[in-house]
Amino acid sequence: MWKRINSYFRYRFFKTYSFLKCDDAPEKLTNFTIYLVDDWSIVFKCPCGCNNNIHLNTLSEASPSWSYKIKSKKVNISPSINRVKGCGSHFWVRKGKIYWC
Repeated sequence: MWKRINSYFRYRFFKTYSFLKCDDAPEKLTNFTIYLVDDWSIVFKCPCGCNNNIHLNTLSEASPSWSYKIKSKKVNISPSINRVKGCGSHFWVRKGKIYWC
C-alpha cells in the first residue's frame, strides 16, 4: 500500500512539466503540459489536482503579469503563482517542476 501512495505522490508532485508554444490555447488541456500562447499568455492545469485551468498574463503593460524563460528545454515562470480563488495553491515553476510555497 505504501508503495502505491509513494508512487502517486512522486508522479503527481515531482513530474517534470513539458511546454508547447502555440497560437491559441487548446480547448482541452493535457496534464503536465504548459502552453505558451503567442507571447501573451501561459495556460496549464493546476498542479494540485483540482483540474482548474490557470491562465497567466504575460503582457508587461498589464497587471499582474508573469514572464517565462526557457533554459535547457525546461520552462521557468516568475513570479510565483498564488491562487487566491479556488484551491488556494501557491507554487513556483522552476526547470519544469513545481515547488510548493
